Amino acid sequence: MMKTANLQQLYPTVVRPREEQKVVEGKRQNKSMRAKPQQHLEESTLSDPAKIDTILTEFDLCTKYGPCAGVSRLNRWERAQTFGLQPPPAVRDILAQLPSEDSRLHSLWEGRL
Repeated sequence: MMKTANLQQLYPTVVRPREEQKVVEGKRQNKSMRAKPQQHLEESTLSDPAKIDTILTEFDLCTKYGPCAGVSRLNRWERAQTFGLQPPPAVRDILAQLPSEDSRLHSLWEGRL
């Protein structure tokens, strides 16, 4: 009669360090949550409306910085900064340059939800 092997003997447990995680201030943080290099604006970007719209839309679509419905982009940026989420400084630079009545101060979803 054949002797059956224990499952643990067939597949021994191998413990490896997880490269995709690192410990920050006692909390694990996935690679996707790590801070990305800060975007720096060039003067040519501020004069190109298509680039401005792209940067602001990417900011709106990134859920990392919290909800954007019912909140101005600047308020959302400041809230994300307060919580240490490191929002892109390029967004704040763009918003600071826009006139107070510009519709781009509000999120992509303003008036749609």
